[in-house]
Amino acid sequence: MAFAGTFYKPEGKVMSFYTTNETFQSAMSLVLGHVSDQNQINALPLLKLLFCVYLPDAAKLITNYQLKCSDESILESSNLSSQKKVIVQPDKSALHHTFYNIPQEAIRYTGIEVHCCQKSEEFPHGLAFRQPTSTNAMLSVKEGISELLRLALHTKPVLPVIVAGKSITGGKAIRIYRLELSAIQHLSKMVNSGIQQVITDKLQRVFQKKVA
Repeated sequence: MAFAGTFYKPEGKVMSFYTTNETFQSAMSLVLGHVSDQNQINALPLLKLLFCVYLPDAAKLITNYQLKCSDESILESSNLSSQKKVIVQPDKSALHHTFYNIPQEAIRYTGIEVHCCQKSEEFPHGLAFRQPTSTNAMLSVKEGISELLRLALHTKPVLPVIVAGKSITGGKAIRIYRLELSAIQHLSKMVNSGIQQVITDKLQRVFQKKVA
C-alpha cells in the first residue's frame, strides 16, 4: 500500500510526496526496549492490548500501535545472551490517537511489575502481575488490573502505561507506570478526557471474555 499527497514550502512552491507503507512504518518505528526471553516475546500481543506506550524523549503517548521484535539480535558480552529490540509502530490510520506534550513528570511508577511466564491454568495468558509486598504473591491478569484499579483510592483514575527505556530493560519483569492527569493540566479538557477514555477502554477489555 502506498500514500501520496502534497505539502507547501515557505516560498509557496508545491512539493509532492509518495511513500510506501513500509517506508512509513520504518520512519515511525521507535524502540521500546530489549527482550531476551521467549515468554516476553510471546506476551507482546497482550501487552499491546492492555497498555498504552509513553515515549519520554518525544513526550508523547501512543495508544494505537503494533509491537514487533527486530530480526537482528544484540549480543551481551556480560552474560553472552542475546537480546532483540521491541519496536513500537504507531497505527498509520489512527495517528489521532497519539497525544503530544506530555512531560516526564506526569509519569509515575506504580510499583507493580508484570512477569512473562509459560501459559498455565493459573496464568492462562502467560502474564503474572506482582505487587511488591511481604508475600510477593503473583496475580493473574484480571487480579493485576484490579490491583491497579485499587490504587485509584488515592489517585483517580489510574491510567497504566509502559514507558520506553524503563518498562522493558532486558530483565524478566516489565515495570508498569501510570499517567498522572493532574500533571498535564496545560492540555485541554478535551485532550485529557480523550487520554483517559482510551486508556480506560484498554483496561475494560481485561474483563471481556477474549482477555479475561
